[in-house]
Amino acid sequence: MTNPPFILEHLNEITEVLCQPFVYSFLPVPVQSGSESVLTATAELLSDCSSGNEPGIYTVSEFRTVVDTLYRLVPGMQIATDIICGFPGMICAV
Repeated sequence: MTNPPFILEHLNEITEVLCQPFVYSFLPVPVQSGSESVLTATAELLSDCSSGNEPGIYTVSEFRTVVDTLYRLVPGMQIATDIICGFPGMICAV
């Protein structure tokens, strides 16, 4: 699985691969939230964590860019998502 920042960084390459005739145009894109304030608070919390396993930090605008670009450029594009559960008040567990 991937995350919005990784996809955005490699959007041209991913789009090119997904447009190939024998590649299924499907991509799972997990999300933490669709709320800019929740994403900002989550980013602040994750910057305090040192596990190294934090999901990528992104904005609502970046997520929309990923989705809009894929739908516009990849014929028959299908996107699925997983909602990552958690809230900015959560704590970093060791």
